[in-house]
Amino acid sequence: MHMKKANILIIFSLGWIVGLILSNLNFFFYDNKFNIFELLYFICNALLTVYVAYIISQSIESKKGEKGIIIEKANEIDELLKDLQNKFVERNGKYTINNLTIVGQSKVINMIINQTRKSVKRYYKDIEDSDDFKQINIRKLVRICTNSQPGKEDVIKCENDIWTYSPDKYVEIINELQRLRELCYLNKLVLNKA
Repeated sequence: MHMKKANILIIFSLGWIVGLILSNLNFFFYDNKFNIFELLYFICNALLTVYVAYIISQSIESKKGEKGIIIEKANEIDELLKDLQNKFVERNGKYTINNLTIVGQSKVINMIINQTRKSVKRYYKDIEDSDDFKQINIRKLVRICTNSQPGKEDVIKCENDIWTYSPDKYVEIINELQRLRELCYLNKLVLNKA
């Protein structure tokens, strides 16, 4: 802050010196009379300029800060998806996961996705409307993980709050998790360009 005051003083002094030199050259003609209205006009313009510059810089800083938060949320979604993938356990050629894990993490991921969507809509409306920004939806993942059908217990079943999946179903789940993670990555790229 002290440095800014020194810079302003130096600039003002240089302007004053240049003004004295130019007044002696008879190149510029000016009126030496003091006019209060011109002084008020000058002060109002200077204050308006400083105010507009301050508002614009605050807006830019706010937008940069929000972009950082949105990218951080996309990283968080990616980490939660990776964590969910790591919670599957292989037992006797089948893959299992606790029901509470799927339900709990799906709700948390969905909540973060909604917060991110609202922030993008508020601060980056043009990005949200573009084809490059991908909407992330985990309904398909939840459906793949929890949609058991009678007669297909060898593919997917739930006993004692533990979901069990065939290797093919597990691959389908992993593919969907990877797809969602890729969408997070693509959205981060789009936001970094903004």
